[in-house]
Amino acid sequence: MNNLRAALTWCVKRGDAGDGAVAERGLSVAAALSPFWSLRPHLREASAWFARLLDTPGAAAPTPGRIRALAIAAGVACSGDMATMRARALEAERLVEVSDDPLSRAYALGLAAPLSTLLAPPDARDQARTRDGIREALALYGVAGRAGGWEMLQTMMLLCIMSLLMGEFVRAEDDLARTIALAEERGNRYAAGLALDLLGGSAWARSEITRARDYYARYRQTMGVLGDTQSDANACYLLGLLAEQDGDLAGARVSYVQALAMVRAVGDFALIERGAAAIAITAIAARQPVPPRALAYAAAFGLPEAGGKALMLEQALAKAMQGVDAAHGGRE
Repeated sequence: MNNLRAALTWCVKRGDAGDGAVAERGLSVAAALSPFWSLRPHLREASAWFARLLDTPGAAAPTPGRIRALAIAAGVACSGDMATMRARALEAERLVEVSDDPLSRAYALGLAAPLSTLLAPPDARDQARTRDGIREALALYGVAGRAGGWEMLQTMMLLCIMSLLMGEFVRAEDDLARTIALAEERGNRYAAGLALDLLGGSAWARSEITRARDYYARYRQTMGVLGDTQSDANACYLLGLLAEQDGDLAGARVSYVQALAMVRAVGDFALIERGAAAIAITAIAARQPVPPRALAYAAAFGLPEAGGKALMLEQALAKAMQGVDAAHGGRE
């Protein structure tokens, strides 16, 4: 990987000097690393490389490489940077109108357009039109010789998300089953795990809690084997929510504590805040003792206090507690 980082650094330097050919090569390398970037521990690095490459003067032309890089960069924009994600997706959609490259069109319709739709205000989403574009993209992957690749699997899952948003759960679950089969055939266990996560969400939306729990357990097992700690933690958090909905507050708290311990290890403070707040909520709802300040959790879990993170955690917990206190008439 160090050799690739050195190559990308060289492409950035040449791109800054206006070398369009090398800048295009750098965009192509970064885009080709999409399966690697998509493993969550690498999203921050991916976001940084795409930002540096896309901003070079040499990469300003509306080339196929820029369109593909924009579509992938939108999906890896770091830390939930919704504005950056949507801006890149919209630029890819706009540029592809002047490109006759089938793979670029597949990326724009199958990766960028769904993201810009999902990030648009609810009253501005045209999910049916987006889904038609995704279907065109799936055909174009075949034309471009990329059938069954990582980008196609991502596009298949985005198609399922559109169906879920439109309330077409049976269609979505059928398509997700096909996605898992193709992912397993291609040896892509990560994509299969993400599809299991979506199946869990679909079952939950249909109030099929047992099925949802089974899918999330399989999702957790898959991501745990792959060493994806954040996905593993997310699965724990979802299992905790299901347990809470089922009235098993003790089980929910166990899942939340497991999730919090995992995200603490990788330093994901957004998930730490969410997990700590969930622990507080279930503790209060179960009339169990709970520290009134998040700094108690910071001490218990060894969270660093530098950079105001402990204060952020305290504020998140205080807000969560206010809501629960109001619901319980001000009692802990």
